[in-house]
Amino acid sequence: MNLLKRVCKLLLPSNLCTAMLALPLFCFVCVAPLSIANENLEPILKLVLELDDPSFQRDLLKGMREGLAGKRNLTPPPSWEKVSKKLGESPDLALREEVRLLGLTFGDELSLKTLKKKALDGKVPVEERKRALKTLVEKKAKGLAEDLKKLLDDDSLRIDALRGLAVYATPDVPGQVLARYPTMNSKEKREAIQLLVSRTAFADVLLAAMSDGKVRPSDVPVFAARQIQGFGGRERQNLLRKTWGELRSTSGNKQALYTRYKKLLTPNNLEQADLSKGRLLYQKTCGACHKLYGIGGQIGPDLTGTDRATLDYLLENVLEPNAAIGKDYQLSVITTKDGRALSGVISAENASSLVVRTLTEEVTISIEDIASRKVLPVSMMPEGIFQALPDPDARDLAAYLMGNRQVPLPKE
Repeated sequence: MNLLKRVCKLLLPSNLCTAMLALPLFCFVCVAPLSIANENLEPILKLVLELDDPSFQRDLLKGMREGLAGKRNLTPPPSWEKVSKKLGESPDLALREEVRLLGLTFGDELSLKTLKKKALDGKVPVEERKRALKTLVEKKAKGLAEDLKKLLDDDSLRIDALRGLAVYATPDVPGQVLARYPTMNSKEKREAIQLLVSRTAFADVLLAAMSDGKVRPSDVPVFAARQIQGFGGRERQNLLRKTWGELRSTSGNKQALYTRYKKLLTPNNLEQADLSKGRLLYQKTCGACHKLYGIGGQIGPDLTGTDRATLDYLLENVLEPNAAIGKDYQLSVITTKDGRALSGVISAENASSLVVRTLTEEVTISIEDIASRKVLPVSMMPEGIFQALPDPDARDLAAYLMGNRQVPLPKE
């Protein structure tokens, strides 16, 4: 308990300590450091040096690292060199890993080289490589862009490389991605599209590729098209309409849409639907955000227990996604100082960083990197999902959504 009191005084205002003391140390450390003040770093490191239990040391270092999320190249506290040397040689693998990860925050060159080596080594377990690469990307490690381009040819880390390249504004990125696009699988193509709509210049290259037939318009979801639309520019908007189609708002024309889809989605027509194809369409249009039957994303609500079997309920939510928006699902648009645009929901925030849950991943953004931040009065779910599909596809998707059991995907 004395140890816990010391941690509490270091990390929290005094009025919160009493409540937090009821937690075990490992839980406390994960909850407490929402944001750690710089002046608290040295006392915490001294405490780490006093401890003999690797699990306590690991939890404190992890708590420091998470509390400093979003901060980069801080001046290392006086005790850091001693901690790094002593615990960096610990027989405890997880503890050594925490030392390296925290070292990046302090601009530790040895930590940087060690993590880069791990990320690029094909003999290291894939999950360890992924964790190392994710940390390097979050810290915007110098020289990483070139390594990420090489990893586009690594089957096990291609998706991670695509996500990482969105952080770097090097002009050759779109060409590197599109050169490999024809050989990518569906998940990789989805990540590639998200990367290519993350910056205005990248989006222009994507539009040109669509115009040349190198990228199919059906590969670009409504959400991505809406992000391109958000970049503005008359020529860009004209090319978007020409290559992808019209992003129409349902405002003022909702009754006509209700009438149209009620005529299409009659019980007789729904019985003729291809449910397996409907599931495939669901994966492409809805699955990145919503979970159904235990599978899918977590940006939007879980659809498994909803009243989706009722046609009126389904049409209301698909045709009018902005009619009622829960606070947790409001769309935020974050623009960084180097021109990157991210659209998603804010899942966590503290004084130094925020976490944006996008269509494909969770991204930690340093507060100091943000140029603008807007909360839009619209849902993450775009309008026009049914309208973007041919009627037979809209029927198949609706039938799958209204079903009460999982079905197999179509055979390839």
